[in-house]
Amino acid sequence: MYTVEEIKNKVKTGTWTKEDVARCVGELKQISDFTVYTEEIYYISYGIFAYNFREYAYSLIEICREAGVHMERSKEKSRLYLALVRLYFCLGFPPKIVEYGLKYANSGFTLRSPLKSVYNTIVAAFSDCGLFFEADFYLEKMMDISRLDPCDSSVDFWNSDTLNELVYYDSKVYVKLGMGDVAGAEQAAVDMQAILTEREIPEDGRAFFLLQKEFTDLYLRLYQQKDKAVIAEEFNSYMKKMEAGEGARDTLSFCVCYFGEFLQVMAEEERWDDIIRIGNYIKNARNFSGSFCPVYKLMRTAACRSDREELRRQIPEFERMYLEEENYNQMVRLLTREELRIERLKTSMERDALTGCLNRAAFDHNSKRFMKNHKKGSLVFIDLDYLKLINDCYGHENGDRYLVHFVENMKRAMDRQDLLYRYAGDEFLILSALEPEQICACAKDWDKLCAATQPRGMRPCRDAREVAEAADVVIVAVKPHLIEEVLSPVRGQLADKAVVSVAAGWPFERYEALLPGTRHLSTMPNTPVRVCAGVFLLEEKHSLTPEEYVLVQELFGHLGLVQPVESRLLGIAGTLSGCGPAFVSMFIEALGDAGVKHGLPRAMAYRLAGQMVAGTGRMQVETGAHPGAMKDAVCSPGGTTIEGMKVLDDRDLYGIVSEACDKCIKRAYELG
Repeated sequence: MYTVEEIKNKVKTGTWTKEDVARCVGELKQISDFTVYTEEIYYISYGIFAYNFREYAYSLIEICREAGVHMERSKEKSRLYLALVRLYFCLGFPPKIVEYGLKYANSGFTLRSPLKSVYNTIVAAFSDCGLFFEADFYLEKMMDISRLDPCDSSVDFWNSDTLNELVYYDSKVYVKLGMGDVAGAEQAAVDMQAILTEREIPEDGRAFFLLQKEFTDLYLRLYQQKDKAVIAEEFNSYMKKMEAGEGARDTLSFCVCYFGEFLQVMAEEERWDDIIRIGNYIKNARNFSGSFCPVYKLMRTAACRSDREELRRQIPEFERMYLEEENYNQMVRLLTREELRIERLKTSMERDALTGCLNRAAFDHNSKRFMKNHKKGSLVFIDLDYLKLINDCYGHENGDRYLVHFVENMKRAMDRQDLLYRYAGDEFLILSALEPEQICACAKDWDKLCAATQPRGMRPCRDAREVAEAADVVIVAVKPHLIEEVLSPVRGQLADKAVVSVAAGWPFERYEALLPGTRHLSTMPNTPVRVCAGVFLLEEKHSLTPEEYVLVQELFGHLGLVQPVESRLLGIAGTLSGCGPAFVSMFIEALGDAGVKHGLPRAMAYRLAGQMVAGTGRMQVETGAHPGAMKDAVCSPGGTTIEGMKVLDDRDLYGIVSEACDKCIKRAYELG
């Protein structure tokens, strides 16, 4: 198996061959565990896409799917989604491009650069099928995320905000023209030119984009009904640049159908030799997908009109390629439209149009499946008060807002909104599989344990052995130095159980040594889980089954943010989320005392400071905004906040906090 660097180098230098793909795919098929080769799989998929080796796409798709089945939500699984987007784009299959593109976008493990690429791929796929309104929707979504999602500026020039906008407007030209909106395309071109004129762009990005914009302008003039002879000559000159290697090869990532339109203009001018030359170059170029039909069709026509015998001999080949592509593309277009129609019908049938949560029909269907799969469960019935009064006094529009606001709050409080159903006008249902009596607990103080569990319907146990025998999932919540003492006597009972640890300093390897053969996962919660607003760190390396891992995520998801972390970073992340509440508490105390100094009651001052910190944190998590941008949004020129910021900057608050974290992390490593 080639290393990742070897694959990347071969693809980049043009030495990547079909034999290389065949070798890599063949070796992957001999491997029992694909999950440790996700990076290799991703770059192999890019090599298939970049060189249009579509005959190997199906084999790698099977490998990606097989690997994904055995993987929990993670950076590696996200990489597989991205690979599948590329592979299905290579095959020209929009339904799957959209499916896996959105899975990648919603995976939680994305950077702006590849995410933008995914949405552009979705846009191109829909455009190629003539679904321009869908393409426009995803184009806008791509830009929204591009504006919000922070990224590492060291990745590549695509992370430039300016280039993100330029690519957006460039794609907008094609989509608007496909929708028949020439005026919209012209405005997009104007906006693009303004950005190019007014802003600085990294040199490598500028060189690439100027060549791309040249094509965009040419394509727009084609729709503006300019002189066809001039257009044909300009396109011919442009392609000669590409053939000479004067531009970035990635510029050829446009959908082939756009080139077909230019070749049609050249056919009207009877430039048959140029059509054959350009057609062969496009056919053999890297980074192409989509429909080749317009190209093949015009190459066939050009060969028929040519008096050159070597070209006329290629007519049967062009005819065969054209028919194969045309039949395939027709099937894909029909299937794409049908799948979109079915998806819209399913959504309208199972979702409440106003609130977006599941409706009565979905509950009737899901409850039967629930009763079949679960011996016990719980059903919560919620009847909202005063909806009729709100509708009568303030209008149905405000009544609708009341319902939407309620559902939004419920979604934030629940880990999975799919469990919430709107059963009738103001009636909602929550379906849950876990009953209180299914929860067992033990502790040293029996009386205290009974007082905590029995009022809640939970089952108190005398010792760890009784818990281990009764439970399917065992949560170890004792002091780290007591773990061996507590677990060693019950190793036998834990053999077929899922063991979840919440103890610091006990990662995967230590549990593997203490409990060999046991399925286990190490986690690190912080203190705000007490109010369901904490952080639960999950070590990425674990031995739970996929079903058990999902269950753990759902259980802890009710207590706050669940964040998988690489094993080597667990201590650092734990320090940030675990020690951080002490730092923030000191900050709240200082803010509150400052308010008291100037006359605020102490309880009120602390409450205001605490809510301010909670709200700011929530705003950052939900919007993904950079903290610096949030800070700047409050600091008005010459205002009050900027005066306070000058003091914090002078005292080096940033450096103090950073040094405090360094000390905590160092001490954590010392303690093991």
